[in-house]
Amino acid sequence: MTASPTYRMATPEDAPALSAFYAECFTRTFGHLYAPADLAAFIADWQPARWARPLTDSTAYAVRI
Repeated sequence: MTASPTYRMATPEDAPALSAFYAECFTRTFGHLYAPADLAAFIADWQPARWARPLTDSTAYAVRI
């Protein structure tokens, strides 16, 4: 029997993991399109602090993990 996935709303405590996951996925998918310095600058813009609004404003965002 296969287990069904479970989801939950992300919380501010998930910001570091989401930031790392985002950086990994974006780099693997689009990294080849950017100069290394540009890619690093873009990824740096999505550090954990940038996730504060999406993780706390439930009227505008729904982040599920």
